[in-house]
Amino acid sequence: MVKLKGIIRKTDSLGRVVLPIESRNILGIEKDDDLEVSVDEKNGCIILKKAFNKCIRCESKENLKEIKPGYYICVDCIKKLN
Repeated sequence: MVKLKGIIRKTDSLGRVVLPIESRNILGIEKDDDLEVSVDEKNGCIILKKAFNKCIRCESKENLKEIKPGYYICVDCIKKLN
């Protein structure tokens, strides 16, 4: 369910926006957490989700190896590639 609070924030010169503390608390977003940014062009929305590390092949969240910053592959998928 979408909760509309009507909070308006301005972007700075780099396009950054400060997320309201209420929104961060609802999603458990803390300092240095990764956020996934998606665009819904049809509805004109930017969607932010708290990102969780997952395998780029199977989306598993277990036994991950970081192959480059922000990109992970699980041990099972590595075995399948060999």
